[in-house]
Amino acid sequence: MNSSLQDSNNLTIHVDGMDVRIVVVLKGDWPAGKLDPTEYDDASQTIRVSSDYDYISDPTGWMRHEVQHHKLIVCNFRDDEYEYPYNAVEKQAYTEQFKYLRSKGVDNWLQLMPNKAQYVKILMKYWNDAGN
Repeated sequence: MNSSLQDSNNLTIHVDGMDVRIVVVLKGDWPAGKLDPTEYDDASQTIRVSSDYDYISDPTGWMRHEVQHHKLIVCNFRDDEYEYPYNAVEKQAYTEQFKYLRSKGVDNWLQLMPNKAQYVKILMKYWNDAGN
C-alpha cells in the first residue's frame, strides 16, 4: 500500500490499481464501545480508522479487511444478505485479512482479536480457508 497525505485526517492509498480514501478519526471521536480499530463506509467508499491504530504496519490486518470491502463495493460484488459475519462480503474480507496475518507468521488470530470470540466457529472456517 502506498499512501499520500492529503491533510491531517485524510489520506489516499493506492492499492491494486485503485485509490482508497482513509479518514483518521481521533480516538476520542471513535464510536464508544466500538472495539475494532477500523470500519468501512459503503456510501462514501471510505475507510475510517481510529487514530490509535497503526494502519501502516497493520498489526491485526484490519486495513486489509477494509480494503477488501472497498474492492468488493467498487466491483459491484453482490452480497448474499446473510447476517454478520456469515455473509459473503465478510467471508471475503476476513479471508483476505487472515491471509495477510498468516503471511506475517501469525498462528493465533483470536489472540489478536479477542472481541471476535463469539464468532470463533465461522471465523475459524475463514482462517482455515485462508491457509489453502
